[in-house]
Amino acid sequence: MLKQITVGEKELNLLANAATPIRYKMVFGNDIMVEFNQLNNGKKDGGEMLEITTQLAYIMNRQADCDKRELAALSKDSYVEWLEDFGPMDFVNASEAIINTYLGTTGTSSKPKKAAG
Repeated sequence: MLKQITVGEKELNLLANAATPIRYKMVFGNDIMVEFNQLNNGKKDGGEMLEITTQLAYIMNRQADCDKRELAALSKDSYVEWLEDFGPMDFVNASEAIINTYLGTTGTSSKPKKAAG
């Protein structure tokens, strides 16, 4: 899923695909689905959730904006460099949009069709 979201004053392209969890684990050493399960089960707190969603945004943004050679060079150092373009609280309001992009969910204003009677 490709989506554009606002983080702070910046528009970010995010791309979630089958490679996203693999790249996340390669760069950050953790399984994103295990992280989500721990969040859902209360084993991680809000600060950890913000860190996870910020890291996930980094991976998805780089997937949307970089070529394959650049993707192979993703690292914790390049993550920190990427973060330097944002304010300390910019990802707080964007967390839900980041997670929804990864999970492939979006809000909708459409109404369900009535069942045929």
